[in-house]
Amino acid sequence: MSDVLSLPKSYVNTPIVGVNGTKTAVKFKINATVKSRVTGYEFSLDYLVVPRVTGALPSLKLDAKDWPIPSDIQLADPRFFDPSRIDMLIGAELFFDLMRAGKIRMSAELPWLQESLLGWLVAGPVGNVLSVVSIQGYQVIRTSSNNEQLNELMKRFWMIDEQVIESSEIDECERHFVATHIRGDDGRYVVKLPFREGSGELGDSRVQAEKRFKALETRLEKCPDTKRRYGDFIRDYIRLGHARILNDSEKDAVGAYYLPHHCILKPDSSTTKLRVVFDASAKTTTNLSLNDVLMEVPAVQSPLFDILLRWRLHKYVFSTDVQRMYEQVKVNDEHTKYQRCVWRDERSQPLMDLELQRVTYG
Repeated sequence: MSDVLSLPKSYVNTPIVGVNGTKTAVKFKINATVKSRVTGYEFSLDYLVVPRVTGALPSLKLDAKDWPIPSDIQLADPRFFDPSRIDMLIGAELFFDLMRAGKIRMSAELPWLQESLLGWLVAGPVGNVLSVVSIQGYQVIRTSSNNEQLNELMKRFWMIDEQVIESSEIDECERHFVATHIRGDDGRYVVKLPFREGSGELGDSRVQAEKRFKALETRLEKCPDTKRRYGDFIRDYIRLGHARILNDSEKDAVGAYYLPHHCILKPDSSTTKLRVVFDASAKTTTNLSLNDVLMEVPAVQSPLFDILLRWRLHKYVFSTDVQRMYEQVKVNDEHTKYQRCVWRDERSQPLMDLELQRVTYG
């Protein structure tokens, strides 16, 4: 309607919330004066401009020729029975001022006649067509603060670089790293696992790891390509020195922990189509897992939302990938016994016990 009347528009940025939380962003508003065609009453309001207020109302054409509408009243819309476009929605700030005391009930099966400053209105259900008329209800609320969402976004923005440490375990874990890590001859970091004091002893875990490997082996035999990729991953691990094969005399280390493992497939990946994941949450015979006895700290990397938001501060950004990042950090020889697993290339071969030499991910 604003375009038909060529009304000047003003820019706004107002969210409108409707039924079921549906949100619409309104960019323009107009000011218009409305005058009744029958009473001469007029008023001016600001209106938000949207592509469509609602569908045509009423939903179906009504047969109103026999309705007992008094001949001495003037209807605000004499063609109320024809489905028509809704051009304007008047808010509660004016609606009740428009209503007057007159009210007529035509019958129990027909709508009410309501007197208003714009003329008499026809409103309410029609009994004999209620079962087929779609009821369209709309509630539109202009939010009290246009900047509510922006304020929340800015709040998160200013919190990006705030690091709040509340847990004493986080501090203890950091102290453990500072006190125990060293740099090897090749410049690599060598770390010890951060065991939690008084957490209990690990029991036997090899039996479960062997059982789960044999189940994995059965699945891999049904997918030769996946089995080949899996074997390539393990062999590369050994070739690069990230894992070593234990001899018989080394297999009986007290408290050693065996990690069950499985693979995650990413066929669409351009680099790593198969990744082996080690399960440090597998329980031992004492009902404790490796994760249960290690100190727990939150992720140190920034949330993805913060990273994307920070990107907007710069004209150019760079994205890089550190190849095998976790595998660049070596585990102290005293603690590699807690990172063991079993493997064999073929079912006809004996199981090998492997000991992972680098920090393991899960």
